[in-house]
Amino acid sequence: MMRDIEVIANQPLWDHFIETAAQGNNAGVRIARFDTDEAKSPFFSDLFFNDGHYYLFDNSADNQREEAFSYLLTLKGKSNKS
Repeated sequence: MMRDIEVIANQPLWDHFIETAAQGNNAGVRIARFDTDEAKSPFFSDLFFNDGHYYLFDNSADNQREEAFSYLLTLKGKSNKS
């Protein structure tokens, strides 16, 4: 679970997803994001690793389509948001 860009709960579930996918095993995780500046919050995303590719489905997207990604990058840092 995330608030803005900070993980606030269930880090072990995320770690398990990453470890399972890194071993090449199919896995999935639901990400709940609560944005303090957004009235439509919370947002939910489903991330799957299936047959060697990652798939992301975001409930805030206008059009959902299956698109395979070969890599998952975790970005860390601070936003320039004022």
